[in-house]
Amino acid sequence: APVAGADQIVVLERGRITGEGTSAELADHLGLPESDLTALAVYQNKLFIGTRTKNLLSFDGEKFENYVWTDRTAQAVTSFLETNGKLLIGTFNGGLIEFDGADFAEIKADEKPLPAVTGLFKTSTKIIVGTFEGGLKIYENGVWKNYTTAENLPSNRITGAAEKDGKLYVATDFGIAILQEKSFRKLAILPAVSGLISHENRILLTKDSGEIYTFDNSLKEFS
Repeated sequence: APVAGADQIVVLERGRITGEGTSAELADHLGLPESDLTALAVYQNKLFIGTRTKNLLSFDGEKFENYVWTDRTAQAVTSFLETNGKLLIGTFNGGLIEFDGADFAEIKADEKPLPAVTGLFKTSTKIIVGTFEGGLKIYENGVWKNYTTAENLPSNRITGAAEKDGKLYVATDFGIAILQEKSFRKLAILPAVSGLISHENRILLTKDSGEIYTFDNSLKEFS
């Protein structure tokens, strides 16, 4: 996403600010509190930016604003999801936060905070919260459900989720699985999976090392 900064253009690329000069220098030039950016979302005509240590930023095309939560230590903003006119903000240490453009409120699952959120996803009927070590949380029809290795997930560290043909596919750092009623069925073991999306009716996966895979009836390296 290009961002105008005085007499130069900088680009938010793979979570870092790139352009002429170091990322720290460019961040300072733009007035950003840090250069390690973790997530992006457009909401109410503003660009919202998650950071590693400095909470939440927004950019309205002219200036940046820094939102700081004084009631919690977010540690890192990990993900965004717009749903029902509100922006959901996943944090690593500060829970799941809902923003309506004016006020913030914490969302809890059965009155318990959602810890170490790694990703936010949605289908036509579900809001899906991935966590670092607590498995998968699914909110549907006013009810939260929790899925872990006890329900046959390959791992409790969730790295991606997407719907294809009405079925929910979930990536963990040790492989992928598909939801079947009350539990998952493992589809493939693949260490270090870092993400999963559905694109043009195909499931695509990435690894930490950069390889891309597709999954149809079997796992294949993308070429």
